[in-house]
Amino acid sequence: MKNLRIIKIICVVAFCLVTASCSNQTSKADGQEARKQVNKDGFVLIFEEDEYDFGKVDARKEENEFISKDFVFTNDNEKPLIITKADFSCGCVSTKIPDKPILKGEKGIVKVTLDTKQLHGRFTKSVYVKSNAENDVELLRVTGEIKK
Repeated sequence: MKNLRIIKIICVVAFCLVTASCSNQTSKADGQEARKQVNKDGFVLIFEEDEYDFGKVDARKEENEFISKDFVFTNDNEKPLIITKADFSCGCVSTKIPDKPILKGEKGIVKVTLDTKQLHGRFTKSVYVKSNAENDVELLRVTGEIKK
């Protein structure tokens, strides 16, 4: 009796795991497309890309002391989009956010800059962009490898 109960529990857990893993296998493009669909009804901040790999960066070169990436978004909603803040995961990261509301149809940029003097080896850094959109926090990520 006890063994039969354990087998039933294992089967239910296995079924749940398989079902969950199948439903989560959507591509990044599918996820962005779904968020764009929500944007028609709601007010969602969607970046053209939310990850960027700098690749291998030679920090000995003066032009590589600071490396930057512009993350672009477009406001597709009637309501002005206001980026209120960008928090980051490290003192080697700085950001520049739009200083005015982004109106319908306008593009905006969140610039992420890294100080390579404070980094070494492989890195992954995160920036949390806060706005007045329904998804009030959006994650941006930069990666790469610093060579010294």
